[in-house]
Amino acid sequence: MRRLEVAWHAIHPVLGSKRLLEIAPFDLEHYRRQRKQEGRSDVMINRELAFLQNLYTMANIWGKAAGNLVKKVHFAREYNGRMRILTLEKEAEWLAHYGP
Repeated sequence: MRRLEVAWHAIHPVLGSKRLLEIAPFDLEHYRRQRKQEGRSDVMINRELAFLQNLYTMANIWGKAAGNLVKKVHFAREYNGRMRILTLEKEAEWLAHYGP
């Protein structure tokens, strides 16, 4: 729930005065770029847009919107890999087991 609150507090000042039907893809793209200029990470921006995308999905189910404009906005590519750093002991253990 906390993530949803954070996303709402980020989105509301920019788009909160508009109804879902009044928001254009340009507004969402502007929002994305503005958040990037504020120093927000791509992951954070993607989560905020995903929150908004979910709002559109629910509004469609309830008959309050037609379509999902967030699908027209570019989501940033996320790096999901983990960097692992071996200690000297683990490196020696690995080399002893697998060879140079």
